[in-house]
Amino acid sequence: MLDVWILNAGKGDSIVLRYCPPSRSPVYALIDSNVPTGKSEPPALPHLKMLGAEKLAFVLLTHPHADHYMGLYRVLCEFEVEQFYSYPIGLESAGGNLKKLAEKYLRYTTNPSETVRAQSVEFVRLLQKVHTSGILWGECAGPKNRLYVDGAKGLEIDAILPFRKQKGAYFDAIRKGTDSVVANPHWNNLSVALQITYGHHKIILGADGTFQSWFDHRRQLLRVEEKLEGGVVKLPHHGAKADCNDSVLEYLFSGDAEQERIALISANGNPHHPDKEVLLSLKQRGIKPYCTNLSTMCGGQVARMRSIPSLPVDLRRFVNFYADPSVGTDQPCQGAIQVTFASGCSHVDVSREYSHPCALRGDYDHVIARN
Repeated sequence: MLDVWILNAGKGDSIVLRYCPPSRSPVYALIDSNVPTGKSEPPALPHLKMLGAEKLAFVLLTHPHADHYMGLYRVLCEFEVEQFYSYPIGLESAGGNLKKLAEKYLRYTTNPSETVRAQSVEFVRLLQKVHTSGILWGECAGPKNRLYVDGAKGLEIDAILPFRKQKGAYFDAIRKGTDSVVANPHWNNLSVALQITYGHHKIILGADGTFQSWFDHRRQLLRVEEKLEGGVVKLPHHGAKADCNDSVLEYLFSGDAEQERIALISANGNPHHPDKEVLLSLKQRGIKPYCTNLSTMCGGQVARMRSIPSLPVDLRRFVNFYADPSVGTDQPCQGAIQVTFASGCSHVDVSREYSHPCALRGDYDHVIARN
């Protein structure tokens, strides 16, 4: 049995894997981490402890954006980790990429912004922890690169992104010591996306993979007459329109038409994460979306209603009750999402922290039909 949890990490990603092979202890892994606004620890930490995990087969950092690495240092300190995987970072670079990268982030530890300081400190501590602790460190690149996981026989995990060519601009920025090496949106092109195969199931974890990356991947597979197969997909870049347009959705969900198709979205209430057009496109394609937080389309950012002078008193009380300003724009919809895959069974079980119905999944169709 394989369980995949898309944790509610606010504006960020955090994915926990648990694989239960026959007659062996469960294998655990973590992909990315974030510390939500107003929280003191990453949700992955208590979740892994609740599951009873003592050791992680691997931890993967998909790319160098803070909403994907905040809290990873805490996890590495709390658990024995057999393998650390990352985007192409230049471990064996003759120019000493790793040292130069750490030095660049160290400059930002005195930044006037408390947020920037915290993010910079976290990244440096993370690099230092992995580099000095003896954890095996491997870099991932696609279009197909197997991650070998001890004790996970019967489970195939392949890195399908990024292409190695994407590291060029990143390595240049490191060597030159330019400010663009820190928090550059272009580094989404470095995102490590995974395809997991378990029996009949194909699962794609898209990280923050970009439209251009998926376009290049599709073109590469066409050359060898192969195709990407997905049934359950964690949408790239939180469901952003630019990176989840119709052509990307068609490509990611190009598996068996008879297989149940599910979109997992680490949403954060941002008007573009996920985008309204992406959600509507999923509905038109018969793909069921599960979002950690409310999208704007579905009522996210309801706190903005407070600024309406004519808002009735009763409705204002309702808004004040459900729109806690301490959580910013994050208003849980499904919350943490668990997807369970059973060996030899094509059915997929989805459990949610909050079992809220969703019109985009057709949960109200029977009511509409009755009327």
